[in-house]
Amino acid sequence: MIAGGIAKQEDYSALFELIDKDVASVVLIGQSAQELGRGIHQAQIHYADSMDEAVSLASTMINDGVVLLSPACASFDMFDNFEARGEAFKKAILG
Repeated sequence: MIAGGIAKQEDYSALFELIDKDVASVVLIGQSAQELGRGIHQAQIHYADSMDEAVSLASTMINDGVVLLSPACASFDMFDNFEARGEAFKKAILG
């Protein structure tokens, strides 16, 4: 799972519980990466400086699984908008 960006001043506790329960590894990006990382206790946490790096890291951690982009945060720290973030993810996945 890839998550991060600019935190939206939300309560992320429910998200952290789901990640700890159902996600093996998380790659965190953007301004809120360290903050989000402090809330995750069971999943492996990795940090990336770009979407390309995040997808590359995530891809090395899966066997037959999927790489899920579920940012939970605003995109404006790294991208012009959420569409640009999605396109960067798509481009990184497809190579």
